[in-house]
Amino acid sequence: MKKIVLSVIGSVILFFFVLILLGYYFTGSFYDEQYTKLLSQYNDEPIVKDTSGIPAPVKKYLEKVVLKDFNYVERVISQQSGLFRTSAAAEWSEITANQEHTISEPGFLWNGEINFLPGLWVRAIDSYINGTGNMLIKLNSSLTISDATGEQMDISSLGRYVSELPLFPMSMYNNKNVQWEEIDSVSSKMIFTDKKNTIKMDFFFNDEGLIYKAITLDRFLTSNAGYIQSPYTVWYENYKEFQGCMVPTEIKVEWNTKQGDFEYGKFVIDEVKYLTGTE
Repeated sequence: MKKIVLSVIGSVILFFFVLILLGYYFTGSFYDEQYTKLLSQYNDEPIVKDTSGIPAPVKKYLEKVVLKDFNYVERVISQQSGLFRTSAAAEWSEITANQEHTISEPGFLWNGEINFLPGLWVRAIDSYINGTGNMLIKLNSSLTISDATGEQMDISSLGRYVSELPLFPMSMYNNKNVQWEEIDSVSSKMIFTDKKNTIKMDFFFNDEGLIYKAITLDRFLTSNAGYIQSPYTVWYENYKEFQGCMVPTEIKVEWNTKQGDFEYGKFVIDEVKYLTGTE
């Protein structure tokens, strides 16, 4: 009888082990497919430093952070680390991630891993490609926790993209996606349009002329009740130079809900690379 029980237990463990391996494989395949789609957006549209009609604080900011001419920058690769939590009452967990952005056609692919306990982690693949947003969350890279899609996700994902423009500020000049509006001497509104999606985001500048905060009302928070439109704030600190650009290396993100501010991520930008084409 004891041998039978041990055999059953062994079979169950093997079953779950195989299930996790299969899930890990399919998650990796999904990431590879998204990466291929992201790269397919490449075109060699040049970056033009057009500041005509740009509000004064934006023009001053671009002069301070774009330290050289960039003719073509199609992809931006960043390595990230930091802390993440799922609710205001939850403990902070360590997170590591890598991310790629495309510029001429707006898009990104973010691949993050959150470590909760030894042997227990969550893999998150967040993307905005060809006007479509998606957030896939997998327990131990295998079991699906969430697979968010839809119109609200498309807009929210573009909102994330716009909030990360200070990582590649050469894309904040006038172009087919960007329109600036003056607010006052220390803030300006960007209206960013891609495909069917539009995001309005207010950027705020400190005494040094650097962006220290951004706010949008257009993103959607995912909840058990579905999507909830909510104000969203990003904080930027500790600017450092990478390949001729000054970028913030500490970024904090928070939802500003009716119940109060919920800071859920504290990220450190460990490295930024600007690449041309499919390097």
